[in-house]
Amino acid sequence: SPQSLCFVSARWCGAREGGVEGAERRMLRLRGGKGMDVGGDLAADAEAVGGGGEGGGLQMPMLRNILDFSTRLTNTTAGHGAPPHQRMDAERMAFLNHALQSMVENTTDVFRTSISDLSSLGEDNESDRLRKQAALKNLADRVEELDLAQGLYNLGGFVPVLECLGSSYSEIRQGAADVVGLCVHNNYAMQVAAMELGALPLLTAIYANRSLVPEERTKALHAISGLVRGNNTNELQFLQLSGLQMLRADMLLSELRLRRKAIFTLGQLISSNAALRAAVLRIQGDDSGRDKGILPEIVSQIAFPDLEVSEFACAALRTLLQDQGVGGGPSGPTMRDQFPELEGVLESKLAYLLKEAGGNEVDEVRLVRDLLGQLRGEEQREQRATQDSLVGG
Repeated sequence: SPQSLCFVSARWCGAREGGVEGAERRMLRLRGGKGMDVGGDLAADAEAVGGGGEGGGLQMPMLRNILDFSTRLTNTTAGHGAPPHQRMDAERMAFLNHALQSMVENTTDVFRTSISDLSSLGEDNESDRLRKQAALKNLADRVEELDLAQGLYNLGGFVPVLECLGSSYSEIRQGAADVVGLCVHNNYAMQVAAMELGALPLLTAIYANRSLVPEERTKALHAISGLVRGNNTNELQFLQLSGLQMLRADMLLSELRLRRKAIFTLGQLISSNAALRAAVLRIQGDDSGRDKGILPEIVSQIAFPDLEVSEFACAALRTLLQDQGVGGGPSGPTMRDQFPELEGVLESKLAYLLKEAGGNEVDEVRLVRDLLGQLRGEEQREQRATQDSLVGG
């Protein structure tokens, strides 16, 4: 029915653009496009429907026409001058059924074709390399959904993807890293599967190679971040592969995008649990014997002019201060004594953020305020005052 067609089209849009709200936004945009000429040449419209090959699925011009047609059929606000609704004849219904079948039934075919290309094609000629890149792109366009990532694994597609991480060509390695990162993002089952298949050493080898272009190393680190996130065992394995040392170097020396990802991943690691935070803090000591760990690197990034780098550094520092005096975690006043310039850096950052936010207490402002309060021991004083009042009562 037209109502079912509209609903299925909206659900497809939602999957491509973030749920129901995304569906509504995309439908509003698409309805502004060219309407379907129901009485026109159906063969011309059919050219826009993907057949399960490289295009993979219903293309935007076709979807735009279907959405416009279906929403006009279900429009209940038309005035008296609007033409009456017409029943679709067999030809029109067959065309729309074909379009919907192409939309909902071709993913498995795309996966199988892509897996076959990755498994069978070599890299000796440019044509084969381009086909492998296209296959990885087709997979990356689909595996962000959890069930489709699992479907790729069930079809045996994850092994050839991982093999592409060892390719001699950067574009293929980057495409493979994209697929892995999308598959494991917030997906515990795929994290486990990827680790069992040896994804972490392969990705770390790419990330560790500083002769590669920053874009490739960033994609590898992005995949690593998703692979270890929230999994203490995976995080520790990354640390054992010298992950922390590489992150420290990149957040100080690398180009901007890789620097951002490095400090973000570092913050992710130290927020995992108290034991990891303590271990990270004890990695390095200075000549005076005081154990500062990675604090100098984090503090230096708070003053970095890029807002994202600075925000990630502030978040990492706040995490380290959460365990004040516990498991090796420093107290705020102790950290202030070790880094006397830190308070001034945070005050300058706070003034800048307040100016940018028009005086509003946005999240970034609250983050810096919290840090200043911890450095000055305000939170501890408030806790002691509360305890004294309870005892006095």
